[in-house]
Amino acid sequence: MSESLIPTYVDTRKVFLQLEKISGKVALEKLPRFLDSLANNQGTVDVELGFSINQSNQRVIEGNLLAQVEVTLSL
Repeated sequence: MSESLIPTYVDTRKVFLQLEKISGKVALEKLPRFLDSLANNQGTVDVELGFSINQSNQRVIEGNLLAQVEVTLSL
């Protein structure tokens, strides 16, 4: 995955027409609900998004996320 941050904004017409893939990191501060469940604010979240148009002419976003963090368990 890319070491850069994933962009906040993309030109949706362009990414779907060019069938682009975007990858990068998401800062934990941008995910407050996820951050609330963590033991600390250390860690990384890597995201990969693929943009396509299916046979019905619908726009589709498929993605993967990999988070390496410490979570707090509530029993």
